[in-house]
Amino acid sequence: MPTPTAHFQPDDRNIVIVEDCRDIHDAEKAADQFLDTITSCDEAGSHYQRVQVSGTQREGKYFFDVVVVH
Repeated sequence: MPTPTAHFQPDDRNIVIVEDCRDIHDAEKAADQFLDTITSCDEAGSHYQRVQVSGTQREGKYFFDVVVVH
């Protein structure tokens, strides 16, 4: 099984897409790790946080809503 990958939806930092995961738990973990990385690199001090507990699954991808706290 490939390693799950997470990224923002193109042109929308309010949605994270996770691909190549076994289940919702892997998807949640990958989304949180991605957002932690983005938060640590953000020069403006913004904090990116997943707010949707369980992602919506479509076409083998999980979609999570995200909020940005300044």
